[in-house]
Amino acid sequence: MELLKLTKSESAKLPRTHVHPRMTKKEVNFYRQQFPEVDINYALTRFTYQRRHAEVIRGVKFEMSFEQWLQLWLDSGHWDKRGRGAEKYCLARNKDEGAYAVDNVYIATNSQNTRDGFTIRRGAK
Repeated sequence: MELLKLTKSESAKLPRTHVHPRMTKKEVNFYRQQFPEVDINYALTRFTYQRRHAEVIRGVKFEMSFEQWLQLWLDSGHWDKRGRGAEKYCLARNKDEGAYAVDNVYIATNSQNTRDGFTIRRGAK
């Protein structure tokens, strides 16, 4: 299946349920018990947004489950430092290629991710 790259206005018109189905209360409670240090509703919102942005708007496959994504962030120790800004952290892909998958991503500052992107686009090794 080839992914379509949509503009933000085109994406806004799509139904919200096609990227990540809603979880049942039982599933949410399971994750609350498994990750007591995290606000699961907030984490689900951020996961859904990142997955939707990658797949629908940017056309990049997202092959991680919610649990894998959250565990990656928690293991990095930067869960509370995520977000916008040069010194905040983001999920980056190796060589900015391929899908967002557990074996193809790493946690980096936004400034490092930007530097890596410029280096790749310039053809430096």
